[in-house]
Amino acid sequence: MSGKSSKPPDSVAVRKSGMGKLERLPISNNPLDHLYERIKTIDDGTGNMGAMNAGVHIVRAKKTGQVYVQKCYRSTNDTLIKFFRDEIGYMRRLMHSSIVHYVAAYVNMKPPYEAAAYMEYCDRGSLRDMIKLYMAEKKTPRNLYIPESFIWHAFLGLADALNFLKTGKSFISVELQKNDTRTWKPIIHHIFLRSRDTPNSTKPPYVLLSDFGIACYDDIASKGSSNLGPCAAAGTPEYHAPELCFHPYPSAGQAQTQQSSPHTGRSDVFAVALLMYCLCERAAFPHIDPRCLPLRSAAALGRTARPARLDISARGVYSDYLARVVGWAGAREPKDRPDATQLVDGVQKQCQLWKADPNWTAQVAETLPSWAAPKRTV
Repeated sequence: MSGKSSKPPDSVAVRKSGMGKLERLPISNNPLDHLYERIKTIDDGTGNMGAMNAGVHIVRAKKTGQVYVQKCYRSTNDTLIKFFRDEIGYMRRLMHSSIVHYVAAYVNMKPPYEAAAYMEYCDRGSLRDMIKLYMAEKKTPRNLYIPESFIWHAFLGLADALNFLKTGKSFISVELQKNDTRTWKPIIHHIFLRSRDTPNSTKPPYVLLSDFGIACYDDIASKGSSNLGPCAAAGTPEYHAPELCFHPYPSAGQAQTQQSSPHTGRSDVFAVALLMYCLCERAAFPHIDPRCLPLRSAAALGRTARPARLDISARGVYSDYLARVVGWAGAREPKDRPDATQLVDGVQKQCQLWKADPNWTAQVAETLPSWAAPKRTV
């Protein structure tokens, strides 16, 4: 034996996950189908998961048996395939406990333009799945709410991930605090959330950011030199921060491709606060004025459909500590919101105060029931 590693020269061993230690492999120029077998299709590429989507599948590595998600792309031109390559490049760079982990990818920059990214499989579903389960609880005698302990867990993890995307540093990971951020450029991104559970752990599932399909550097986007442009519509419009919504709402054609102002870091802060608000309210769209429904109508997508503030205190279920940071991060005006670094610091401090308050001892000890995030089998 020579003693030399058999790993590709550009592979990097990174953090451990529930599947063991994962590696970031270099982006290949050739398909990787010979390394994986498809075992389940999540989306066949003909649905509503995006015009550039060529399918999302659960795959198993032939060599190790580990399960991953394969996200496929297709394009009719070299402009869009560059867009895919950029998304995969962002995913490969990012390493954080609250960001879905990149494993491998390939990109074909010549006709037929296609690409595929392989990511860790989140076996506990998504926050939207959890919200749906708790929405059903409203109709039962139990009428259960999501434990505040889990909402703090999700809030802190997502706030820290958001701060990491903006600064390259983490408040809650010692290793990430050592990152050299002199060459790090802030990233604008679309937020998808999925949770995963570390085997044999009693801790709550991880809450992860996923899918950087509209990711682009702040300095490029602000100058309008990206393919998207500074005010191109990005993300899910129902969850846009108020400043991204038009008032009055424009024509349907313009509305499909534009938003009122450029996406900023404080727009992302609002998005995280809004997700916490949805968890507390056990609803997918509690922030949209019901008088402005149906969804995707001009009224529902306009600024007037958004509330003056995100207030979770009315039901008396959750603490003032949580209400304080949700309202702060979800302020209607961007100038009144914290930036990502201020947010994670504020969430940490208020969470510690909550844990130390004897009035909330029972809630601090409460855990997420297993039915709220059931493990998926494949």
